[in-house]
Amino acid sequence: MPLHQCGPVTVERITELDDWPFDVRDLFPGHPGDGRISLTIATHLIRTPDLTVLVDAGNGDGRDRPGMPAHHMLDAGWAVRLAERVVPDDVDVVVCAHLHPDHCGGLTTGDGRPAFPAARHLVSRADLDALRAVHRHGEPAGLARTWEDSVAPVLAAGLVHPVDAREDGVDLGHGVRLRSAPGHTPGHLVVEIGPPGGPEVVIGGDVLHHPLQFADLDLAQAGDADPARAARTRRDLCERLARSGGLLLPSHFAPGRVRQAGDGFAYTPSR
Repeated sequence: MPLHQCGPVTVERITELDDWPFDVRDLFPGHPGDGRISLTIATHLIRTPDLTVLVDAGNGDGRDRPGMPAHHMLDAGWAVRLAERVVPDDVDVVVCAHLHPDHCGGLTTGDGRPAFPAARHLVSRADLDALRAVHRHGEPAGLARTWEDSVAPVLAAGLVHPVDAREDGVDLGHGVRLRSAPGHTPGHLVVEIGPPGGPEVVIGGDVLHHPLQFADLDLAQAGDADPARAARTRRDLCERLARSGGLLLPSHFAPGRVRQAGDGFAYTPSR
């Protein structure tokens, strides 16, 4: 069943991992506490009257990610679960929130072919350029390998359409649009559904990684390319969602709603 419906548009959440454990300080070096926290890896399938849109392609199974043990050689079966919801050839558009391994690893099959051969792949031009530069230098090795096995084959097939959403966003019709949300990566994207001034749903990618960040929007995640910009983006997203009452669909924790709480924000997971 659709997780959410906005007029003629439906959204389904397809989870790759329900329990992705980390030491809290490995993810958030500035956090004062100790212990373990668990994330998810989730992707989303949008259906409009005109398009079937996949937002993110997960980490993928069997990916060699040197120096990145959380991403290395997973066996989660996401592609099988996705195929139960949609035939891969029927996906019209693939959107990558950004090009970290857990968002684009499933763009190709295990033998290196594009997994969604009929789809336009919309990726941020800034993130594409950044990952290309990583590959050119060969470091970090896990990200360089991501370019080789997950991005370059799709690019070579002519399926990648770089986008720049910094101005008015990218309109996919029926209230679905891509919006710039930089900081975690230079060109990070979110997908909004609903009226431009008050989205009903936001697929938020890695703008936020865990609910503990709502108490401190300045708390940087270890992978944030520009921590100060990422903090401003988190605040902007929380303010927009608190005003609209819209549903946040994050990649790494449960869907829910944001509300103003004093000078900050609080988060209520959806039931």
